[in-house]
Amino acid sequence: MLPQPYQAAWLLLKERKKTCKGEIVGFVKVHPFRFQGRQFTVKPTSQTNSREINVDEYVRNLISSLSKTFEPMGINLDTAEADLSEFM
Repeated sequence: MLPQPYQAAWLLLKERKKTCKGEIVGFVKVHPFRFQGRQFTVKPTSQTNSREINVDEYVRNLISSLSKTFEPMGINLDTAEADLSEFM
């Protein structure tokens, strides 16, 4: 599978939109799909609609990042029943 930025650039090229070396290509994580025999997990923002966005992936990444941030402070991020009063 191609790295995510390459997936987005490849899809843009297939739409006949040119990308240059060093250009920033915005993309959104979507539910996995196959296109021309390849598996993709992202799409350029210009080709994405809100129903395609993989919200679970964004939530999983957010929880992982917050857990790593809070761990050195001795705060356990319990995702099942997180209550704001626990952090105060």
